[in-house]
Amino acid sequence: VLLVTALLLVSLEAYRSRLELVRRLATSTELVGRNTTAALAFDDHKAAGNTLATLAAIDDVMAADLFDSDGQSAATSYRRAAASDGDERLRQPIFLQGERVGEIEIRFTSASVRNKVLGYAAAVLLMLPVLLGAAFFLSSRLQALISAPIVELAETARQVSAHRNFAVRARPGEQGEIGTLIAAFNGMLDQTDLPPANERDFACMYL
Repeated sequence: VLLVTALLLVSLEAYRSRLELVRRLATSTELVGRNTTAALAFDDHKAAGNTLATLAAIDDVMAADLFDSDGQSAATSYRRAAASDGDERLRQPIFLQGERVGEIEIRFTSASVRNKVLGYAAAVLLMLPVLLGAAFFLSSRLQALISAPIVELAETARQVSAHRNFAVRARPGEQGEIGTLIAAFNGMLDQTDLPPANERDFACMYL
């Protein structure tokens, strides 16, 4: 159960981290796209390239490209590394006064998410022995509090049944349902603890 819970926690962290990354990149891309509207309107490729270069501050961004309203490359791009099959792409349209004037596309990697999830998974795995030890300790305590009194009560009942020894008593338990059960059992033995003559007659009833 603890292992399944750990896997679920790691999976949820992976999903949350990737969702956070995509949202952050979408916001940054939208802001940069807005700042390139003038450059697209006046075909100022140098200004657009300088604006795209601000995305270099984001480690996850590998490349950024700008396209005009016809979908043609505006010949301005920022590239940090060669394309990789593991890269993902995100496109944002660019509008100027309600008119679509182009698009900005970024290529990004999820390496930071993977590293974060791996660190989280390592922390969870390191905690598993502690959790297992705590679970074992709690189960031992529960066994001492619940199982042991019941086993002792069963042994007392066996002695009464096997040896007709109505003088034995179960050791009183703690407060709670088990203590009430033991008290009721001892009370039943008190009622059957009769004088010798009557005890033989009482025992004959159960032969």
